Amino acid sequence: DICDSLARDKIAQDSKFISIDDKSLEVNLSELPHHNANVAYYSSNEKLVEYETVRKKRARSPSSICSANQPSHKQTRFSHSNRGANKILCSINFPKWLVPGSEAGDRLADAMSEARNGLSFLDTVSRDSNCVVRLQTNNSESFCRRYNRFHVTITSNGGSDPLLGGRIAKERIENFLLDHFRHDGSQGRMFYTIAKGAKLFHPRPRGIHGSINQRDPFSRHSQFGWISIVEIPFEVDPYSGRKQFHGDFLIKRKHDLKSRLRKELDCSLKFCGEELDGVRVRYGDPYVCIRGGREEDVDVAFGIIDDEIRCHMVGCRCRFGAAPKRSIF
Repeated sequence: DICDSLARDKIAQDSKFISIDDKSLEVNLSELPHHNANVAYYSSNEKLVEYETVRKKRARSPSSICSANQPSHKQTRFSHSNRGANKILCSINFPKWLVPGSEAGDRLADAMSEARNGLSFLDTVSRDSNCVVRLQTNNSESFCRRYNRFHVTITSNGGSDPLLGGRIAKERIENFLLDHFRHDGSQGRMFYTIAKGAKLFHPRPRGIHGSINQRDPFSRHSQFGWISIVEIPFEVDPYSGRKQFHGDFLIKRKHDLKSRLRKELDCSLKFCGEELDGVRVRYGDPYVCIRGGREEDVDVAFGIIDDEIRCHMVGCRCRFGAAPKRSIF
């Protein structure tokens, strides 16, 4: 009897840590602090089929969203067994919109490999970060072939804190790219793309709109925050093949959206592209960069702008030419 009593007490004690109260799983959306009941969600129709298809590709399923107490990702930790050398920490790929041709790839490669005071930029970063930073390509003689494989790898050199060294190297490369491309308006998309590829330093986001914790290149000191990129729908001229973006309706709503998101969510917008009456973008397509201090706020702001785009596409009356081929991205 004494043993049975002790066993029951042990089970009761353990059950405190594994029992689940069904009531704790009930969620009332009206009580959420950042729930916006004024945001309208329109159903898809024929004019939105392509936009919805592309939009859903970058959005993860709602079932993957976790609560604040149950994060969907785990911070990667280095144990003593994997602190050795030859551990790839990060691979920074240069997309085609940033390096559109072989000449651009050659110029960027030469700038990274040019020796100054006996050391190239990559050698200096390797020395300062205690990592091995190398330029990788399929063809060592020239970047004229398969330039889309052009990327930089950051490998651990067996230091005591490889994560810190890898982060230092990544940020040095980001700063180099800002100077190389002369702080072009595409820097928001560039930082967002780099963060998506560096999963060790930027874990997968929990929200459905892909907000990432990354440095804000548009801020004065590039402080960390949450950023997200909103793509602008476009049509392709069947004669010239040029993209014609739906930017006029966002220009008319620019000031209202900025003031609303700043007041309600403490988020700021950066309109990038002359089509949006924003900063000049020489690399890639125009876009809207959302920046904020909380992932949840940036996701809500993304949804508000996304609804503006979807509402416009429902009753779109833009004229870009005779019977253009509709495309989105």
